Parts: sequence; structure tokens; C-alpha cells
Amino acid sequence: MKRVVKGKEPHALTAWKADNHDSPQNLDYGNLPGKILDKIKQQMLKEQGYLCGYTMRRLNTVSECHLEHIEPQNASPRDLDYANMLACFPSDGGDTKPGYGAPIKGGVAVNSGNFVSPTHPQVEQHFHYTWKGEISAKYSEDVAAVKTIKLLMLDNPKLADLRKAAIEAAGITRARDIPLSAAKARRLAQECLQKDANSRLPAFCLVLSRVAEEYASREEKQATRLRRKSRD
Repeated sequence: MKRVVKGKEPHALTAWKADNHDSPQNLDYGNLPGKILDKIKQQMLKEQGYLCGYTMRRLNTVSECHLEHIEPQNASPRDLDYANMLACFPSDGGDTKPGYGAPIKGGVAVNSGNFVSPTHPQVEQHFHYTWKGEISAKYSEDVAAVKTIKLLMLDNPKLADLRKAAIEAAGITRARDIPLSAAKARRLAQECLQKDANSRLPAFCLVLSRVAEEYASREEKQATRLRRKSRD
């Protein structure tokens, strides 16, 4: 998961809360007008690099995502807390057909023992990715990371295939006419974590970065072994 740094809540949400301050019965997520929901989504997309907050799938527009509550509405009073919301795939938050992501998590209550939130400062240090698109907890004893993967089904084969396809499309492999050099892999690892002029990150950016770093390390070690062998 890529870390999501939350900004200030959108002005439209702040204004709506102020307008309903004297009618607390109206201060419910279900009462938010569609126009305000779209403004919230739009700001979140920019914050998240136009990626799903859980899966890192591409989200191009507000119509392609739903507003996910990290602490679910049925288990937390934070239904209007902007810091508790993410823009997530799919567009219908109740659609479980993809088999992974926010709808699979559903209304499960989360805490630091069973879930690593994308908003946690160290979230990126909890997970490991392979060139096959696989995901695992970086440390087997990291119970929260293990449970997060299962809770969101981030190891779903369909999602793993999408990650693998992104890795291959980025050229992070020796199976090409001109293999990617270690230096270029290092640059790619940094570049894919930078938003472009439109505030977008590459889909599965953190996966690409981690796999590129490992690729570069392997190439550098191989080059060192070959130099030593030639000297001998």
C-alpha cells in the first residue's frame, strides 16, 4: 500500500457541516449531497495520485471510485471525518465481484492489531512485493500486515496479475532485447513515486518501485561477481 497523506478537509464539506451545525440530526454521511461527495472524491484523488487507497489501481475520475471509511461507519462515529475517508475501487462500494479491496473489507472493525491503514506513516514498510505481482507481509511476525492482506484480499490472483502486468509494462525484466540496466532501474524506482504534472502516480507505483530496486540490486551484485571472476 502507498502511504496517503491527508490534507485539510474540502471547503465544501466544512461549509456543509457549518450550515447544519444547529441541526445535528442532519450531520450524517448519508445526507451529504452528491455534489459535495464528488468534491471530496476529487480532492482525495489528487492526494492519492489518482490511485485506489488500498489496491493502487488507477482511478481516473470520481465516477470510478467510492468513498471508503477506514474505520467503518457501523463501528465508528467518524463517518464525517475526512481523515477517515479514502477514494477506493470500485465505483460501487458494495460490489464484491472483483474479489478484493474495500468491499471485501466491508464493515469489519479495524484497529492497529488487525489492520495497517494507508494513512499510517510507516505503512509502506509493512509489505513486500515480488516481480510476479505477489504481496506478503515484510515480516512474518507482523500480524497486522498479514491480517490486512487477508482482510482486503490483496493477494487475490486477479490483482496479482494486474501488478505483474504493470511490472512487465514498465520493462523491469531481463527478458527484453536490451535488458534494463541497474542504473535505469534505480532511476525508475524513484521516478515512479513522483506525481506528474496532473498529480497522477503510475498504477501500482510502490510495487514498481520496490521491484525495480530489487532488480537493480541483483544486477549490481551480478556485475560485481563478474568483475571478481575476470580478475581471478
